[in-house]
Order: sequence, then C-alpha cells, then structure tokens
Amino acid sequence: MLHGRRVAVLGGVRIPFCRQNTAYADVGNLGMSVRTLGALVEKFGLHGQQLGEVAMGAVIKHSSDWNLGREATLSSGLSALTPGITLQRACGTSLDSIITIGNKIATGQIEAGKVKAFAVTSSKRLTTPALKNLPTLDEAGLKGFNVNIWHGVYAPKGTPKAVTDRLNTALRAALKDPDFISAGRVADAITDPDKTSTIGQLIGEGAYYGMQTFDAHLVALIRDGIISLEAAMSASTSPHDLTVELRRLGLVA
Repeated sequence: MLHGRRVAVLGGVRIPFCRQNTAYADVGNLGMSVRTLGALVEKFGLHGQQLGEVAMGAVIKHSSDWNLGREATLSSGLSALTPGITLQRACGTSLDSIITIGNKIATGQIEAGKVKAFAVTSSKRLTTPALKNLPTLDEAGLKGFNVNIWHGVYAPKGTPKAVTDRLNTALRAALKDPDFISAGRVADAITDPDKTSTIGQLIGEGAYYGMQTFDAHLVALIRDGIISLEAAMSASTSPHDLTVELRRLGLVA
C-alpha cells in the first residue's frame, strides 16, 4: 500500500510447543487461545482496555469454536467492548491474522471515531457507556424493530432435574455477581433462567432464526426506498431467501 500509515509489531507471547495429544490434549483451542491472549494482556498492561480488534484462529476447529476470537477476547482481561474475529487458513492462520489487522490499521479502518453508530436493534436503549446515548431503531422510525440474540445452556437428554436445578441456581447467582457484571460480560443482558422448559418452544416459534426478522426489515427498507438493493444484499444474513421474498412481492425481477 503506497499511502497507508505505517504498522509495527510491538511484541508477542506464546505457549510452549509440545507433542500432539500430550500436555494440551484436554485444553482445546479456546483454552490455549485464552491463555495466550491473557498472557499478552498481562505483559503489556492491557487489563480492561478496549482495543481496535482481536484476530485469532486455528487450523482445525471444533464446530463450537466458530466464534473463537470473540470468546477468547471475553476471557482475556480486555474490555468486553473489544471486537474479536476468527480466521482460518491451513498453515497460515497467524500470518493472515497479522495481515488482516495490519491492513485495517494501515487504511484507518481501525481507529476511534471512524465508525458512527446510529441506533441499537433492541427494544430498549442500552446502558453500555459507548452506546447509552443511541436510540433504538423503533425510536428512529422503524416501528416494531426488535432483534435480540439469546443463548441457552444445555445438558444431555435425561439429565436428572436435581442436577439441572442446581446448575440453574449456580448460573443465576453468577449472572448477578457484581464483579461479573462490572467486567462487562452481561452488560444489558436480560437473564431468564426460567426458560429451561420453554427453550424448545422458542426454537419452534422461529426465535432461533433471528435472520428472518432482520431480513423482513430489509424488505421494508427496500420497499420504502430507504436503502438500495445492493446495500440490503450486503447486510442480509441469507441473500438467497431475501431475493425469493423480494421476487414474491414484485420488488425485483
């Protein structure tokens, strides 16, 4: 890049090499990522700091590691407002991570104040310091817009109720812990531990597929001429389904 700003590697840490299926066999990708990133935070005194972005990955990942970069960031000691992305390339994940972050710094994409937020998708305003003054999309004019993400804690089928009740009680206590809340782990989250018997109903009702609600609003934005078709396709979680719906409504050929 001819005119980009200069980028420097300031330092690093690593965990020791070891043979496959030995010392790290029970740690997993997330465990190793948290240890490495946490050590980096300690080395450079970054505890509680909000960084521009964290990029991490692994060559071979379990399906549960789909959000490895973000999950490791949340457990690293960095501010929970630090974004994290997950990359994967055979024998080149670390190199691509450096290149990706380096390019974002060089082009100015990662720089405070460069991204302007207009609204939040929840039904209520957030209390997170960086977002507390943002209106909801409902307040901004998109009446009825409410897109949230929910997570459930699962146990194997047939787990005794006494066990699930004990887990439920422990989780409720943890989610109310002041230190946990102050660390930003559950900022603005609404905990509903009583959903243990109705989570299947939520999935059946389509709450799991939040993209349906989101794309429905994209259709409305296109219909009202607020955004272009190209912008909607870029934002859509399912461009194919969005196209089918637009054709059904006669909005595209």
